[in-house]
Amino acid sequence: MYYSYVTPVVPVVPVYRPFVAVPTYYSAV
Repeated sequence: MYYSYVTPVVPVVPVYRPFVAVPTYYSAV
C-alpha cells in the first residue's frame, strides 16, 4: 500500500525538499 502511495509522491517531494525526499525514499523502500 505504501509503495503505491509513495510512488507518485517521490517525484513531487524532491521539488520542494530534495534533502527530505532522499531519506523518505529510502524509508519507503
